[in-house]
Amino acid sequence: IYAPHGKDRTASRCSEDFVKSASHNSRVVVCTRAYRKFEGLYDIYTLVMSLDAGREGLESSLSLNGVDYQRGLTESRRFVEKITRTAGAAK
Repeated sequence: IYAPHGKDRTASRCSEDFVKSASHNSRVVVCTRAYRKFEGLYDIYTLVMSLDAGREGLESSLSLNGVDYQRGLTESRRFVEKITRTAGAAK
């Protein structure tokens, strides 16, 4: 999902989960990587994909760069909650 890490950032670490709402299922991938020269700053990339739409789908992403780790994960969680709620309401 991310470009090579190079000298200024660590390698990406990604996790994947499946989120169920009342109307559909989504796949969520979250990747993080740290800045080497700026302790405590991270890039956080979140990708949400709907899984139940047949021939249609929703894919949304959020890219946060140079953020505090906990703050970034909080924003990522909010994004996932809004996307999964919104996608379900659109049906």
